[in-house]
Amino acid sequence: MRRRHFAVGRVMTGYGPCPPPQNGCPPGYSASGCVPSGGMPVGQGFDPTVYEVDETMGGAARRWTLSFVSLAVPANGQVTVQTNPQHLFRPERLVIPASIGVNFTVDQILIGNRPQSVAAGALPGETFSQVAVGVGALFDSVEPGVLVSLQVTNIDPVNPHNFRATFFGATIVGTP
Repeated sequence: MRRRHFAVGRVMTGYGPCPPPQNGCPPGYSASGCVPSGGMPVGQGFDPTVYEVDETMGGAARRWTLSFVSLAVPANGQVTVQTNPQHLFRPERLVIPASIGVNFTVDQILIGNRPQSVAAGALPGETFSQVAVGVGALFDSVEPGVLVSLQVTNIDPVNPHNFRATFFGATIVGTP
């Protein structure tokens, strides 16, 4: 079985090749060279930007999107918008169009049941505008079938508004 390591969407600093198993790979790693059992991140430590892809399965690293839509969110109403990726996906940037973000706060971002912020609190939707700078992040990887949820609040006290957002990130197509 032939394997390659892909760096997906990041320039890695201080990263070197995995030592071969005879050089002391930690327990639970496969014989193909310090690859954690389960075949996701690789490297001497956890590096969420590198994935192992089995070429015999036709796997390829790609940049993809994950969309969220909720129509007519009531005035002062809160909704949870969910989507279910069908491939291994690593969200890196959430984008809410500026014309929509002005009417919303992002109360919580969840991958499965794991919050993706260091503290609770609502963020202005404009934080994630398409013209925002420095708002990329490395969120937890999403296994196929795990829900990605955005909890948002329409802060307009009078009118309902449609909510739309997109996660940009890396995926491995061809993973089991």
